[in-house]
Amino acid sequence: MYLSQRLSFRYFNVDDENKLEELAGDRRIAEMVSDIPHPYPKGLAKEWIVGHAIKREQGTDFIWAICLLETKELVGCIDIKNICDNKGEIGYWIGADFWGKGYASEAVKAMTDYGFSELGLEKICARVLLNNKASQKALINAQFNYIGESEAVCGCDNLQQKIKLYEKNIPTT
Repeated sequence: MYLSQRLSFRYFNVDDENKLEELAGDRRIAEMVSDIPHPYPKGLAKEWIVGHAIKREQGTDFIWAICLLETKELVGCIDIKNICDNKGEIGYWIGADFWGKGYASEAVKAMTDYGFSELGLEKICARVLLNNKASQKALINAQFNYIGESEAVCGCDNLQQKIKLYEKNIPTT
């Protein structure tokens, strides 16, 4: 478990299945995240959670549940994935009922620090949809640098969309 000021980060477990399906099943989440289908199929959360351990063992993907520190309530997900050559990609989402509270910014800052200090990464990248201003703000708050735009198939409708690209290098001392 890893902690920030108001959040805790832990690995998902099968007990999270129903809450995860509820949060990820919101179309507003699926529209902004590249790999969440809508409608969210029953049983997919459990299948997804079970696959995490293999990815952790391979050292390619680390996926955490974002929980409120005080209540332990699951509010979202954050991952560092595609780890290779001391680089990784951060992705995250916060359940719609928890938007506007700064949780995404706090989570990105905390897990970026974790990526540098615990995973030995030297660079962390991020991709966000052009219209996802909240995720862009979270990255800027975590001192990521905007590096350009591209296109990718994103969202639950699998449409080609414009994305913004960000990156952060390990701080030098």
